[in-house]
Amino acid sequence: SEACVAAGKPPIDKIKYDSQDDAANALILGRVDALSADSPVTGYAIKRSKGRIEAAGEPFDSAPYGWPIVKGSALGPALQQAMQYLIDNGVYQQIAQTWSVEAGVIEVSKINGAES
Repeated sequence: SEACVAAGKPPIDKIKYDSQDDAANALILGRVDALSADSPVTGYAIKRSKGRIEAAGEPFDSAPYGWPIVKGSALGPALQQAMQYLIDNGVYQQIAQTWSVEAGVIEVSKINGAES
């Protein structure tokens, strides 16, 4: 918005919604011109819109997600191994494709950035 004003253009009017569904609905109904969200959220909104909205570009700054657990919990290695199993058998890639988030997939499951 500041860059627009500095360039002599009108400011961007930012509108906050309580849910992503409300934001997507506002876009479909023409109440807003665009929305911004994480790529999985945006991809889901696009799929549900039945062609009424589309991506304005490719995802940027994709990053893997993780699960926070209590430090030292036995759940950590179990989750890491389960994730690696999904990676190895191709199910993880299928899930990523379903939700249009292939840009953020990982090849190796790690705990705190270290392989087990």
